Amino acid sequence: MQDQSNVSLDERIERVHALDLGPIKFKLAHKEDGHSPSIIDVERMERQYRNFLILHLMFPEKRIVPTKEVDTFWHAHILDTFKYAADCEHVIGRFLHHFPYFGLRGEADAEQLKKAFNESMELYRDTFGATLSAASADCQVSSCDAPQCSPQECHNVEGISLARPSWNAFVNAAQPVPA
Repeated sequence: MQDQSNVSLDERIERVHALDLGPIKFKLAHKEDGHSPSIIDVERMERQYRNFLILHLMFPEKRIVPTKEVDTFWHAHILDTFKYAADCEHVIGRFLHHFPYFGLRGEADAEQLKKAFNESMELYRDTFGATLSAASADCQVSSCDAPQCSPQECHNVEGISLARPSWNAFVNAAQPVPA
C-alpha cells in the first residue's frame, strides 16, 4: 500500500472521474430479480455517485448522506469488495465505511439524518450547480433494501484480475440493430 497522504484534492477528484465503474453499472443494469433501472438511469446514478465521492473529499468534516439512488449505486460498488477497497484507497486515501443504521436509533437520530441529508443536498447544489430530481433525492438511508451479497465469482484473487463485463459492450448490445 502506497502513502496517499500527499495527494492533492484536485488529483483525488481526477481519480474519482477516472474510476472504472463499468462493472458496477453492468451489475445494476442486470439485476437478478429482473427489476433493473434503464441505461439512462444507471448513467445518472453513476454521475451522482461520483459527485457523492467528490463531496466526501471536499467536505471530510461533514456527514454526507446519499440519496436512495446513490445509496443503491454505493451498495453495488461495496459488493465488489476487492474493487471497492482498492478504489477507496486510491481515491479517498482510506476505506469509506457505510453506516446503514443512521436514522434508526430513535427520534433524535432520525432528526439528525434529516438534517444531514438536507445539508448534503445543499452542498450538492452549491458544489455542482444542480439539484437532484425528486425521485433521486428521496432520503431512505434508514430503509435500505439492497439485496444481500451473493457473489457468483471473485474478480481479483491473489492479484489475478478476471475478465469483467464491458459497459460499452452492454450499451452497444442494448442498441437496436439496424435492419
